[in-house]
Amino acid sequence: MTASNKSPKQNEPSLLNLETDSMDLREDGIVIIAPDGTVSYANKRWKECAHKYGPNPFKYEHGYEKLNLSGETTNGFSDKCVTVAKWIRDIINGTEKTFSLEYPSQTPGEKHWFLMKVQPLSQNHPTGVLLQHIDITERKRTGPDLTEHEKYIHSLLNNIQLAGVTLDPEGNIVFCNDFLLGLTGWKREEVLYKNWFDTFLPSEIIPKIKTVFAKTIEKSDVPSYYKNEIVTKNGKRRLIAWNNTAIKDITGHICSITSIGEDITDRRFAEKSLLTSKGQLRTLVDTIPDLIWLKDVNGIYLNCNPKFERFFGAKEAEIVGKTDYDFVEKDLADFFTKNDKEAMKADRPTVNEEEIIYADDGHKEYLETIKSPMYDPNGHLIGVLGVGRDITQRKHDEEELRKKELQLRTAQNVGRFGSWHFDLNSGNVDASEEALRIYGTEIKQFTIKKIQEIPLPEYRPVLDKALHDLITGKAPYDVHFRIRRQKDGAIRDIHSVAEYFAEHNIIIGTIQDITELKQAENKLLENKALLNEVGRIAMIGGWEFNVVSGQCTWTPEVLKIHELDINTPANNELGLTFYPSGSRESIVKAFQNVVDKGESYDLELEFITAKGNHKWVRTSGRPTIENGKVVKVTGILQDITERKQNELKIEEEAIRRRIFVEQSSDGIVVIDQNGKVFEANQKYADMLGYSLEEVLQLHVWDWDTPQTHEDLLEMIRNVDDSGDHFETRHRRKDGTFLDVEVSSNGAMFGEQKLAFCVCRDITRRKQDEDELRHAKLEAEAANMAKSDFLANMSHELRTPLNSIYGFSQLLNDRIPGELNEKQSQYLSNVLKSSKHLIELINDILDLSKVEAGEMQLCCDDFLINDLIDETVTSMQPAARKKHIGIRTDIQAGNVKIFADKKKMRDIMYNLLSNAVKFTPESGEICVRVICSNGKLQVSVSDNGIGISKTDQLEIFKPFKQVDSFLTRKFGGTGLGLAIVKKYVEMHGGNVLVQSDTGKGSTFTFMIAVKPENG
Repeated sequence: MTASNKSPKQNEPSLLNLETDSMDLREDGIVIIAPDGTVSYANKRWKECAHKYGPNPFKYEHGYEKLNLSGETTNGFSDKCVTVAKWIRDIINGTEKTFSLEYPSQTPGEKHWFLMKVQPLSQNHPTGVLLQHIDITERKRTGPDLTEHEKYIHSLLNNIQLAGVTLDPEGNIVFCNDFLLGLTGWKREEVLYKNWFDTFLPSEIIPKIKTVFAKTIEKSDVPSYYKNEIVTKNGKRRLIAWNNTAIKDITGHICSITSIGEDITDRRFAEKSLLTSKGQLRTLVDTIPDLIWLKDVNGIYLNCNPKFERFFGAKEAEIVGKTDYDFVEKDLADFFTKNDKEAMKADRPTVNEEEIIYADDGHKEYLETIKSPMYDPNGHLIGVLGVGRDITQRKHDEEELRKKELQLRTAQNVGRFGSWHFDLNSGNVDASEEALRIYGTEIKQFTIKKIQEIPLPEYRPVLDKALHDLITGKAPYDVHFRIRRQKDGAIRDIHSVAEYFAEHNIIIGTIQDITELKQAENKLLENKALLNEVGRIAMIGGWEFNVVSGQCTWTPEVLKIHELDINTPANNELGLTFYPSGSRESIVKAFQNVVDKGESYDLELEFITAKGNHKWVRTSGRPTIENGKVVKVTGILQDITERKQNELKIEEEAIRRRIFVEQSSDGIVVIDQNGKVFEANQKYADMLGYSLEEVLQLHVWDWDTPQTHEDLLEMIRNVDDSGDHFETRHRRKDGTFLDVEVSSNGAMFGEQKLAFCVCRDITRRKQDEDELRHAKLEAEAANMAKSDFLANMSHELRTPLNSIYGFSQLLNDRIPGELNEKQSQYLSNVLKSSKHLIELINDILDLSKVEAGEMQLCCDDFLINDLIDETVTSMQPAARKKHIGIRTDIQAGNVKIFADKKKMRDIMYNLLSNAVKFTPESGEICVRVICSNGKLQVSVSDNGIGISKTDQLEIFKPFKQVDSFLTRKFGGTGLGLAIVKKYVEMHGGNVLVQSDTGKGSTFTFMIAVKPENG
């Protein structure tokens, strides 16, 4: 289509021709005042207000002299008349831009509030003035009491002078602003928390609007725009253009939908009447702060207002008859043209948001643009009307609102504290997301009754009193209490503070989960107590000297080492006086160096206590340095007198031990994981008939022939630090065999695991055992000879073994000095082997004495309960290591028996130690005592590995266990149950076992409470 030769002004539908006064449709009063101060226009609403609330200044007619207002009014506004008149003159003359004023109007029986806004109609002065008169009575009456954060949000929505509503994800009304309430005639309490669709929408469009609502939630990152009618309280309908935004909480979930809508009811009427509008409508359009323009179907401009002129930087006469392509870049012109076509194609207004740059001064604005198709009186499409509203401030306010909400959520999340709001009027309690997390619930609003169920009952009186004291002003609210978290039942420690706002009758507070803090405090106290106790046991005290203040602090153990009264104040100079000459010079010099030079010290010095006792102490000091200066010295004081006294003995013992090791008749060989010899001593080389160099080239299967290569490697790789003990045969270099007893332990050396083996030639012993076995078969006398041999051999072995064990224990206690890791490992092996041998020898001796008839009973009266408690208590440490519970069931009362107490104690110890040994982790042991008909029956039950029926016949024989594997896994000599049986039989009793494999065992012995001959 080509442009017409007619002037655009000739084709333009005039904006100034009004057949109907569209301003009468507005609910606010409109007055236009000419530059000479006379009223040139007043709409119907203004005249109604003048009639209802008069007299002046509301009673206006055409030509009325506005600026000659007198003080004749009696409605509370007369005192402001002179000021209003001055403001209007200032606007007419250009010295003021705009102003607004809220004021009350008192009529018989009620009070109303109004808002007056005044703005110029032109930028050329003198100018006409537009007065807008708005009834804000309902807003004044129903404004709710809000928190500061809510006031900020609601104030933002109230001040935009657009309809604002916030819905939860179900469509229930959480908030609606004053503008919407004023527009629809509802009171806030009539609509709050009711369903938006059922309350405000015509029934025929509810399904369609619910679809828009669902899409807004589904596409939460993109705001939705829609235009629909709403129903006012009196049944009228208003058309609203909505901007809908989904609001997310900190977890990303949709928490609400905020909609901001413009009432375009009047605008739609104005758009349809625009082509025939004249006079005052044109003047009004020119003064509206929005951009307004009209294009024909080809995009040629027909009209625009002054605000739009600023956008293109040209006058209306220069714009009319041209298109967007004459003023803006092609991409932007294409965008405008596309939106125009979409509006005409849709046959309804379309809403867009866009950022534009004004050509006149280069500033930017965000516009909400509404484009409506325009028709002539015959219904033919003639073009599109555009209205662009500046929403820059609204966008800024919305962004600030989102930032503040995010900041609040972030602060609570980072600080791990929640907030709560208690409305004493309604009894409702609102909690933040962090508070809900702390309480362990998803309920967002509580009643006071419901929230009182969360703290533990014993804290309820304290919390009620704190709340009462806060409200009455007796004390601030700052409480600690415990709750049972609802989601998992966990007990948590809580700290809460709050303030009371009497003017609104609300309480606002915070809660913080301090469980970990309380646990840390308790742990700190426990550690402090433990530190003091460890210091007491180890005879180590701590001290601290503040270099700046000169103050000194001692722990109680320091005073104990000094043999001072516990209340003696700490004093650095006093502490130095306890060192005799020689030691004193050393400690004074060392202390001065740590203060002056920051050099730590660790000394062992002589010491004389306050009571004159001579001691040896270890004292050390370490500096704390700040900004290059020593500000504090911290150290320890340890009593090492006993260690010093034993050092000489340890040195002598070490010499004897070295001689013993060098002259030992046992061979030592160390084997790696591949079976190759890693190290050996000369004695072992002699045992096999090789040179030491030849032994170092051998593998274990070169001499240990009874086992396969695979079996030998498995044994080596499975041996651990608990050790293994077995007998085997070794082949010598010359092909002959010798019997050996091997004690092996696994240990790490560097990055490889080695098997350390102590090998003893037991060829002679094996021969002796064979001879003893043959002798036993021949006669009882030979059996007694065997017992004598065992007893004599055990006596001979126990003496050197006790010495080995004692001196090894001294070395292990670090009395002669510190050991390296390898020495500690070897020494640990020696101790374990020595202890094992000593236990074996003691058991053999006891058994030999019984069999030889040399063991006698030493009977006395004692309480069986005391004996049971004593043995159970002695086994508790071993049981606790495996988390095994030991319980007693004494059904006999406090029975006194006549028996050998020591042997009875050995019986109980052997039975209990076996039960602990063969019971798995977290098992249970029960000791039951029954007394009936002069017989005492004691049972020890466990839920351990159990014993098969076949093995039950063998376990009471000396040196017998269920399986040789058990000896390796659980340790033991195999004599415990044999001794139990002998001791019980010596008391004239008997012992039996009941057991099932995998289900546990019960050992029971029965003896007479008092022997018949007693």
